[in-house]
Amino acid sequence: MEIETQRLLIRDVKTEDKIPFVQMAADGSLNDCGFDRDCGNWITKWIDETRGFAFRDNPNTDYLAYTITLKAEAAVIGSIGCSYYEDLRETGITYFIGAQYRDNGYAVEAVKAYTDYYLNHYKAKRIIATVRDENISSWKVIEKVGFILNEKRMYKDLNDDDEKLYRFYEITKNRDNGWLTGRLFFNREDKRVIIKRPRSGFGYTMNLGNKWTWIFCIIFVIIIVILVSAL
Repeated sequence: MEIETQRLLIRDVKTEDKIPFVQMAADGSLNDCGFDRDCGNWITKWIDETRGFAFRDNPNTDYLAYTITLKAEAAVIGSIGCSYYEDLRETGITYFIGAQYRDNGYAVEAVKAYTDYYLNHYKAKRIIATVRDENISSWKVIEKVGFILNEKRMYKDLNDDDEKLYRFYEITKNRDNGWLTGRLFFNREDKRVIIKRPRSGFGYTMNLGNKWTWIFCIIFVIIIVILVSAL
């Protein structure tokens, strides 16, 4: 599998990726991703397993992981893929970027590219993301890509010792379907009320396919009528 973006190449994991992965995990910043400082003891087995899962290519049963590299330097900077949550019965996106490569927009670029690939390649209706509420940088990446926050609640992930506050996101294949013009949006499957206008860089509109938009509009009209009548 290969996905190219302007700056990145997302590809299958290779045996030689072991060294940069171990180096990225050495500072402890990847502990929550399952890559602890001692990952060098087991990463060879993980790579072999990951390559086998990639060959089967079934996101509804397996953990799929791929390597993120910089095209210009061929440097390994992180990993991205998806994992099936048996307790949630959903497939969620997973990723990490090495500390020295953060704050360059690589995470947003990689997550967007893989999300588009996942929704189209597997003909999936949606993919979710679970992010600790305290991990602000991570959920900001998810939101920039277009994932929608559904709820916040206590949850115990695979690498957690106890329950923590998590943010649960989703993004659907039809997230961009619904634009009647550059200003009007109608999509009953999209749970958002407020929609950011695409490609404009600024400006918002309301989802005319969401019942709460119409409830808000009706209430607004009633208030205006009452105020005008009182004059």
